[in-house]
Amino acid sequence: MGLFDKFKKKPIKQNQLESNNLKKCFEDEFMDVQEGMIALCEELASGMDIDEIFVYGSIEEDAVSFNAFYRVQNNTVTASKLSSDIEMTKQFLREGCNDLVCLSEICNEHDKPVPTEIRLRYNTGNKHLDTHYEYKPICTINNNLLPSDVFSSWVESMRKELI
Repeated sequence: MGLFDKFKKKPIKQNQLESNNLKKCFEDEFMDVQEGMIALCEELASGMDIDEIFVYGSIEEDAVSFNAFYRVQNNTVTASKLSSDIEMTKQFLREGCNDLVCLSEICNEHDKPVPTEIRLRYNTGNKHLDTHYEYKPICTINNNLLPSDVFSSWVESMRKELI
């Protein structure tokens, strides 16, 4: 059992829902996965006084990318800098990518468009979650642009905003 396993929610299949006489709508399933991503980020930052969590996800063609950064006392700190345990950071990124695949599956199961980009901004003080989704290709239309470039650009723009 990995460090992040306790936060992973297995998606409930439709036949399980029907057998339990429960009907879970698309929005609930989608939100559950997003909440799982925030919980994953909180677990990585366990014991730290985090003000905000920023989650980035990219789903384009066969490529899935996940990363996060944090606001800690008006400084931005990336997930890779938050933990000195490289294996834990790799597991964190894998689990985040798995969540994005789950979001894609939920969209497909409900005949909804799959976002190509997801940005979450979670304020830990007031527990407020802001979301932003893109549905047009970002990286595949520009072969020189990688999801890591978009993520780095977002980190830098938030750094400037927080100054």
